[in-house]
Amino acid sequence: MTKDEKLLSEALKRFEAAQTAEQENRDLAIEDFRFAAGEQWPSQIKDERDRQNRPCLTFNRLPAFIRQVTGSARQNKPAIKVIPVDSGSDIELAEIYNGIIRNIEAQSRAEEAYMTAFENAVTGGLGGGWRICTEYSSDDSFEQDIRIKRISNPFAIYWDNNAKDFDKSDARWCFVSEWVSKEAFEAKYPNHTPTDWKGDYSRLNASSRFWVNDDRVRLSEYWVKTPVKKTIGLLNGQTLEVKPGLESLPWEMIREVDSFKVERYLLSGHAILEAAKEFPSKWIPIIPCYGPEEWIDDRIRYVSLIRYAKDPMRMYNFWQSTIAEKIAMAPKSPWLVTPQMIAGLEGWWNKANVDNAPYLPYNPDPAGGRPQRQEPAYVNAAEIQQSAQAVDDLKATMGLYDASLGNQGNETSGRAIIARQREGDNATFAWIDNLARAIQHTGRILVDLIPKIYDTQRVVRILGEDGSQNMVEINTVVGDTIVNDLSIGKYDVEVTTGPSYRTRRIESAESWLALSQAMPQVGQVASDVVVRNLDLPGSDEVADRLKKALPPGMVDVDDPEQQAMLQQQEQEMRQKQEIAERLQIETALADIQAKKAKAAKDLADAEAQDIENDAVQTGISDIMERISGQTRLA
Repeated sequence: MTKDEKLLSEALKRFEAAQTAEQENRDLAIEDFRFAAGEQWPSQIKDERDRQNRPCLTFNRLPAFIRQVTGSARQNKPAIKVIPVDSGSDIELAEIYNGIIRNIEAQSRAEEAYMTAFENAVTGGLGGGWRICTEYSSDDSFEQDIRIKRISNPFAIYWDNNAKDFDKSDARWCFVSEWVSKEAFEAKYPNHTPTDWKGDYSRLNASSRFWVNDDRVRLSEYWVKTPVKKTIGLLNGQTLEVKPGLESLPWEMIREVDSFKVERYLLSGHAILEAAKEFPSKWIPIIPCYGPEEWIDDRIRYVSLIRYAKDPMRMYNFWQSTIAEKIAMAPKSPWLVTPQMIAGLEGWWNKANVDNAPYLPYNPDPAGGRPQRQEPAYVNAAEIQQSAQAVDDLKATMGLYDASLGNQGNETSGRAIIARQREGDNATFAWIDNLARAIQHTGRILVDLIPKIYDTQRVVRILGEDGSQNMVEINTVVGDTIVNDLSIGKYDVEVTTGPSYRTRRIESAESWLALSQAMPQVGQVASDVVVRNLDLPGSDEVADRLKKALPPGMVDVDDPEQQAMLQQQEQEMRQKQEIAERLQIETALADIQAKKAKAAKDLADAEAQDIENDAVQTGISDIMERISGQTRLA
């Protein structure tokens, strides 16, 4: 047996094992998908009622419940967050990882992949999943980018039946199959003839059974994870793989470790169409998305949202059809006649409940009186009650009540409405949490893959949480160091679930406006923040202007031009303050000089007055002495 024949034989056995292990889940999922699409009457009952010309009405209420859960996930998107975990990693590099991952998701339109799998998981329990792949950045470049691609068919993926982890991270192999037309197959692989695999597929579902039919051929990617040994070494404080040709480097320590090699083959039913191609990660880059697990008879079943709501839905359809049938038959209730009354008039009477005839002739029958209509069947209260009970059972089985669906319930207060909505969120959170688990595993694969794909000096675009773009140079050699070296350090991944940045921005704007009205001083110091969060054209431009008008030192500015402007404004303000202080000092000095001059003048005036007073006093004394002398002479 050749190597290729051995590989095909092993792949066939594994594919059969996966089909057998997953067949129950696939059958249940197919039934759920059909039921959600409106095929809600059991075929036997529907055929019988069709033969009796009785209505089989379908009032499909399930899509509203499904959209409630998927809509909640669209509004509260799980987001990948990279965090450093050792001394070799740092927060700045973690932010670069976050920005690269956001850019990968944006360029890949990853939300389509996530939501396709999630909606399938909610509807059928099996969501399928999505893939991570690499592709060249452009036709004239050797640089590669990472992309996330959706797998639209939820039944395309077959997993290692011995994998135990929920995200299948421990799977040793995986198949991803698709159907192509024979024409497309022959055009791409002209040297191969479509042939089915040999095996007993009679126990399998028709959708999984064959590899070739009249006009289509099944192709399958075969992913294999093989244990390998690799050598790692410590060089200048960094742990690196010791690849061939690097053994002579001055390694500080070297040791052999267990690792994995992931390879991809492309198979048809008879041959290996594409040889092994190694994928540079330790995980198979296929991410599954499931509904909640049930453990029954030593096997796992994945549950859809509507799995246990089908019986209430059937009952609702039955009672509504019964009520509609009775109402429709009321004007067509049969006539009570004798054979003599309609003798020779059968043509009229056979069409009495079909044609809207203005009159019906009859033959008088003294023994039977005249024709009379039979009392029609009436809709009783029990049928209406059972129909209403079926609606309540429908809500109860899924845990979604009127408040969760946006309808008015029996809750009267806002607190009661919020509490009932929270109950609905709790009842359906398992599906959203499983989506978060799948996205978290996506983040782990991306963190493992990024330093291996973005391994050269290049400029990459990173996205902020708010959608802002920035170009960052990575793996830049500066002297003996490498700036933004993505291969250094270890990083972990966590997932945060909450409203999108746009939703939180709108809610934040409403809160800021309310706070500014309650506390006007907040608007004075944070006016730029309030305006920036408003979802209005030009709000960012207005916010920038308001920010420039704030006093220096109140905000931290990263823009060098704006920093220079603020420094100039601050310098001008200091100069003005110094001039004002100098003028104030000069004015004070002048005032002091004026006061001193006035005091000196007042003192001089006082001294002059004293002299004058002394002179006057002296003159008076002389006169008195003269008068006194003259008196004595006399």
